[in-house]
Amino acid sequence: MNSKIKLFIIFVAGLVVGSVTTFVIVGKITQQQFAVRYSTDLLEQVMLADELRDNKQEEIAKRIEARLPSYVLAIHQNKELRDAPNAQEALWRVKEFYVVNSVIVPNEISGILNELPQEPKTSCDIK
Repeated sequence: MNSKIKLFIIFVAGLVVGSVTTFVIVGKITQQQFAVRYSTDLLEQVMLADELRDNKQEEIAKRIEARLPSYVLAIHQNKELRDAPNAQEALWRVKEFYVVNSVIVPNEISGILNELPQEPKTSCDIK
């Protein structure tokens, strides 16, 4: 009976050590991914700041606008992206961009944007 208790304690200790190790490793990976994402975002912001200082606003706007359809398609076609907490709002903002700026919605995403559910009213809309 004593050996069964020892075996059980060793098993539980192994589970605890394995869980803690997995938690630490996954935490490190997440931190590294965040660091890469953060530095990449910073590089993009510096590049945009340089271009804005060089009065290249039109080129920046055209470049971003040209990429909008690929972002919409990526969200629409990928379940993980589609299920992200702010994916729906991002799609609403894209649709709003086309409406507010009187830009023709590209054919490849017009169906996706037209099928979006009604955006809920905000407190600003209600007042």
